[in-house]
Amino acid sequence: METNEILQQILDNQVETNKKIEALEANMEGRFTQVEERFVQMEERLGQMEERIVQIEKRIEQMDERLVLVEGRLDKVEEKIELLTSQTTQAYRDLVEVITNQKEDITQNFTPLVETAFWADKTLHLEKEIYKLKQQHS
Repeated sequence: METNEILQQILDNQVETNKKIEALEANMEGRFTQVEERFVQMEERLGQMEERIVQIEKRIEQMDERLVLVEGRLDKVEEKIELLTSQTTQAYRDLVEVITNQKEDITQNFTPLVETAFWADKTLHLEKEIYKLKQQHS
C-alpha cells in the first residue's frame, strides 16, 4: 500500500469516526432535552403540590379556628347547664322549705299555694331548659 492510500484510509476512518461522534452527540443532546423536559414537568408538579399543601394548611387553620369557637360555645353551654342545675336544686330546696314551713292547711291559705305553684313552675321550667341544652349538645 502506498502512503497516499494509507493516508486516505486514515482520513476515511477519521471521517467515519467523526460521523459516529456527531451521531452520539446528537443522541446525547436529545436525551438531555428529554431529561430537561422531565425536570420542568417535575418542577411544575412540585409547584402544584406546594400550592395544595398551602391550601391544606389554610383549611387546617380554619378548622382550628372553628374548633376554638365550638369549644368556646360548648364551655358556655356547660356553664349554663351548671347554672340551671344549681338554680333547679335551689328551687327544689325552696319548694321543700315552703311546703315544710307551712303551718296551715294549703287549701285554706291562698298565699302558700301561690308560692308553692311558683316554685314548682320555676323548677319545671329549669328542668326543661337543662333537658333542651343537653339534647342540643349531646
